[in-house]
Amino acid sequence: MHPYDQGQRYAAPQRPAPVPYPPSRTAPPAPPARPPAQQSPPRRKPSAARGFIILAVILAAIVIAVIELTGGGSGGSFKATVAGYTVINPADLSVAVHVTNTGSSAATPTCTVKANDPSYAYTGFDEGTLTSPVPAGQTVTYVDNVTITGQGAQYVTQVTVSC
Repeated sequence: MHPYDQGQRYAAPQRPAPVPYPPSRTAPPAPPARPPAQQSPPRRKPSAARGFIILAVILAAIVIAVIELTGGGSGGSFKATVAGYTVINPADLSVAVHVTNTGSSAATPTCTVKANDPSYAYTGFDEGTLTSPVPAGQTVTYVDNVTITGQGAQYVTQVTVSC
């Protein structure tokens, strides 16, 4: 006799429960362990000494800048003018310079003399330091020789000086 004939129901075969991983494994693979040599060192907090060093460098830069802007600490500031110039050979000018110490104490200036023609085709400059200090409030005259490019001393029309 057939099972349907007796009022019994036909039951579908039971499926096994799903396996979360392939049957060959029972757990997920563990992440690879870092060897101790590859671990990063612990971070340090910035030290007070490092901050002090940075502050000291900044302050030193400020002090140097102030000294340079106030005449190099020599006590002098200078006003310079060109008294005149003459051609001494095709390549050289002789330039007379008046330098006045407008500072409060004697100091030795370093001056730069520049010369050129109107087109700047012929140019020259010279920087020099006087051999002795200029007393406060005094004016001295010195002569500087400036070599001009292309033997163009005869074409120079502009001569300037700064100290």
